[in-house]
Amino acid sequence: MRAVRLLWCFLLATVGGCAARAATICDLQPPAYDGKRILLNTRMLFTMHGTYLLGDKCPGKSQHSAALLFPGDEGAPQVPFALDPSAIPRLRPFYRLTGGSAIACAVVSGEVIYKKGFRLRHIDGVPTGNGYGEDGRLQRAFILEAVQEIHGCE
Repeated sequence: MRAVRLLWCFLLATVGGCAARAATICDLQPPAYDGKRILLNTRMLFTMHGTYLLGDKCPGKSQHSAALLFPGDEGAPQVPFALDPSAIPRLRPFYRLTGGSAIACAVVSGEVIYKKGFRLRHIDGVPTGNGYGEDGRLQRAFILEAVQEIHGCE
């Protein structure tokens, strides 16, 4: 596993840098990571409404969360890479298309994007914004390139 992580760090270093360790969702403060390809150690929430990187263990909680998007998805910013073909099969056991939720711990690579001019307001008590994820509630998205490792966790 160490060899795989070193290889990813080498590959990411050629396109924008790689930290000595994988970043966490709590580290992703703008503008330092905006538009950067990184290796990220994260908890992921899978629901029928989408997949999210959880920031619930960070100070400030939800403002650290991010929507998980795929390259080429409708509404996803353009990125200079394609989704690794092994990513969907690795994520598939956690998908919850008919309800419920699952949480996984993962190391993923991809690009962090922040919505410029992000606005969040409450319409009939429901937070709605112009960002990413369900009802555009999140200012941050993570465009997935590859899944290095993933397993169930709490």
